[in-house]
Amino acid sequence: MSAGFQPVPLQPDDRPRNSDQTDYGERVQAAWTPNGRDQFSFSYVRHSAEKGNPPYAGVDPAVNPRFWRWPQWDKQDFYLIGSRSVGTSSYLKVRLYYDQFNSLVRAFDDSTYDTRRRRSSFNSRYDDDAGAMLEWDGCRYGPTLSRHPFTSYFRDDTHREGNLGEPQRSFRDRIRSTGVEDTVRLKARRTGVLGFRADYLDVLNAED
Repeated sequence: MSAGFQPVPLQPDDRPRNSDQTDYGERVQAAWTPNGRDQFSFSYVRHSAEKGNPPYAGVDPAVNPRFWRWPQWDKQDFYLIGSRSVGTSSYLKVRLYYDQFNSLVRAFDDSTYDTRRRRSSFNSRYDDDAGAMLEWDGCRYGPTLSRHPFTSYFRDDTHREGNLGEPQRSFRDRIRSTGVEDTVRLKARRTGVLGFRADYLDVLNAED
């Protein structure tokens, strides 16, 4: 805590209570370049943690302190990124992405972090994933040095939550985006650019 902190019952000294955190992580990455123009890479990242949350250390009597701990805080990501030439004047880029997040928060009755008998105490679990995000870009160079890139993007997000012993609630939406752009050289120092993009958000499920 800061040097000027005034102790309170839930925070009697300069060491924050319930502020511990333990983290574990790993990363694996592999790449492949079959020739001078194509390249592909795969990555896997995992992060696991256990942590606490320091309770309210102020003096406002209207604030109800929270006694929370996260015994589980897990996140992992998968990436596949590639670039492949198409013919002699075009290329295609692809990115696949999948993300998972799982956590469990426990709310206790008091600063002993031992009992959960009050209505304000609970065990709540999160289960999230962002699946099948796909993005690709294409570009072609014509005889007049024109550039014609296009891109398309898709993402599917799902969030699930609920206290243990209660029905699970969920939220899910999808994002789609498509765009195209044309760049043409008009003169030695002049180019013309025209583009169009459309974005869509579809909410498939929204509980509570």
